[in-house]
Amino acid sequence: MEIYHESDQGFFCDIKPLITTELVDHHPDHDHDHQNEKSSSPHDRAKLEINFTLFVYTKYYVNLSEEDETQSIAICQHEEPAITATHTIDDVRSLDTELDVVKIFLSEQLYQLKIDDDEWHDSVVEDIIKRGHEIGKSDSKKGPKILRLRVDMSITHILELCDICSDKTVLERDALLKKMLKRTRVVANDEQHDENEEEEEEEEEGGREEKRPRVVRENELCPICMEEFIAGWDEVTCMPCSHPFHEKCIGGWLRENQHNCPVCRFKLPIEHGSQGKVVVDECPNWLISSDHENENENENENE
Repeated sequence: MEIYHESDQGFFCDIKPLITTELVDHHPDHDHDHQNEKSSSPHDRAKLEINFTLFVYTKYYVNLSEEDETQSIAICQHEEPAITATHTIDDVRSLDTELDVVKIFLSEQLYQLKIDDDEWHDSVVEDIIKRGHEIGKSDSKKGPKILRLRVDMSITHILELCDICSDKTVLERDALLKKMLKRTRVVANDEQHDENEEEEEEEEEGGREEKRPRVVRENELCPICMEEFIAGWDEVTCMPCSHPFHEKCIGGWLRENQHNCPVCRFKLPIEHGSQGKVVVDECPNWLISSDHENENENENENE
């Protein structure tokens, strides 16, 4: 299992005007001249539609040199489905008359898009207001209309592989797997054995007792490789759900796939990240303290 820590975040925003949508004026003809007088300003009765799109990328990096931390290369990139939202300001003139209210409104929309950095908020909000002013003044169409802006944003998470956490976590996971899997003996079909030996009761977590087979017949098949168990030769392991497998088969399965039984999907209580990659904020204290203890032991041995 690979453990990554987030080392940096990148943010990009691009704001572009879209084609203005003209609205049909439904006022009676005798009011037409009066309405034209009211529509003398290009801002008059103009709404501002803002189309948000957020792209989120995650880049995984590994360090090629223990001496130079800058020698990192990207090994893969994950892109989440784009998040879209459309919000409308009813009157573009509120960019002047109610500026503070507009800023709060836009900032709330960014929070809903899971953009939490206040500095990013301030930058995006200021740019939206600036571009809103520009298209409001440059658009010469009279009458009711919808001015439109497209706001494309992207967040890039930079994740660095932590060798310390990865190595320690693999050891802890393997130790836990070894504890949960039980060795099972393969017996020949004609071999006589104690019937009471076939099952043993084990006390599981929470005081629950569970029976697992202590022996399996050699004509039984391993569900993974579909080969028969061979008495006196194969090393067979039994899952907590009682299904037996070749030790190598189930070991490879659990390391490469989710931690569940390939027969009944019984899930082992072991954390398993997507594609074997797990992201944590920082090295856990028990890992750091363990490394310090090892360093001290090595120093004492050298002395």
